[in-house]
Amino acid sequence: MSRESTVTRRAAILSTAGAAMDNAHRRRTRNARIASAAAILAFAFTTAILFSRTPRPADQLRPLAIDFQSIHATTASVDFAIVRETTVPLLDTLTDAEAEVALEEAGYCVRLLRMGTTTKLVDCSSGMPAIIR
Repeated sequence: MSRESTVTRRAAILSTAGAAMDNAHRRRTRNARIASAAAILAFAFTTAILFSRTPRPADQLRPLAIDFQSIHATTASVDFAIVRETTVPLLDTLTDAEAEVALEEAGYCVRLLRMGTTTKLVDCSSGMPAIIR
């Protein structure tokens, strides 16, 4: 190779490398600007959410207290169907204690919880609403 072809080839390689470096620099700059804009928008959104919440009055923040002893002072019976090896279910009126015993004998650890006019079954171990399938 002659000196002139070597210089020409070197100039072409350096020109291509310079163009690639300029493209990479522009791409990094564009990505940094997009990331900065996204961070600013996320910060602005979070700030707007935090400051737009209205403070709750102190009476709404009181802890909820449930007295399970007061359950026994309400009506002492609930309609409960028990099926005993027959094609026709027998409808018995049971007290809360009898219903809990019947459920316990069936393998369920639940308690009856009365709230106003509704009665709910509550799991003994977790206090969550019980689901009987």
